[in-house]
Amino acid sequence: MAPHKRQKVDDVPGEKQIPTVSRDLFSSSDQLKEDFSTSEPYRHCVFRSFCDPETLDKVRAEVLEHLPANLKETDLFKVYQTVDIANLDATKPENASRLPNLFALREAIYSLEFRQLVQKVTGCKTLTDQTDCSANVYSQGCHLLCHDDVIGDRCVSYIIYLTDPGWEVKDGGALELYPLTAPGKQGLPALAPTTNLLPEFNTMALFAVLPGASYHAVQEVFSDKPRLSISGWYHAADPPEGAEGASLMQLQSLAEDCDLETAGEFQTA
Repeated sequence: MAPHKRQKVDDVPGEKQIPTVSRDLFSSSDQLKEDFSTSEPYRHCVFRSFCDPETLDKVRAEVLEHLPANLKETDLFKVYQTVDIANLDATKPENASRLPNLFALREAIYSLEFRQLVQKVTGCKTLTDQTDCSANVYSQGCHLLCHDDVIGDRCVSYIIYLTDPGWEVKDGGALELYPLTAPGKQGLPALAPTTNLLPEFNTMALFAVLPGASYHAVQEVFSDKPRLSISGWYHAADPPEGAEGASLMQLQSLAEDCDLETAGEFQTA
């Protein structure tokens, strides 16, 4: 796994409104916090009507037109992924002219105010200003197998869906959340998910990164419509407690035991 890339994001004062992000999220933060804390099989929630839909349409168009996506395929996943959005330089004129709405969205979701909202809703530790995200396209037949997302100091995972409006269950591509075979303990995921979140346009799914517990997958896409998203992580200052029980650590240990070259690299949902 390549080292995490860091880019500073200008913090905005708490009273400053963030362009593109819905203010309703802030006024409904108490309800979102309750939804997150009471969710199953582990803590998660969905921000609906996440931002101005016209802006998100423009973000979608910019990603599709200006960010080439390369196929990445292993035994664990098949997905088209763009360059690291965190490393795109907004000060370069060619980038600024082609990706203005994408840069506005990136600034918004990693601003101090929005990170504070994520902290309040999830109850997580203080989040750093590290930016860590990319765009992913799951075309027909693409998928991502079950894993827990624990690498380094990841704290909260998120996915912003840019799919065509009207995505249905029959289209596949759901974010599948798995319970544990032994509830309440680090371990193995059950054979089937108990929660399925559709990749609906203008929603942002978030879940806590929990070693050996936050197991999730992306169902195979059956539709010929692309499942497009921007996804990534919010980071804390240090790794989560119990990181040694993470699924990647288990795979790496298995690879060593079996004398395999690599345990693979997890992509994001």
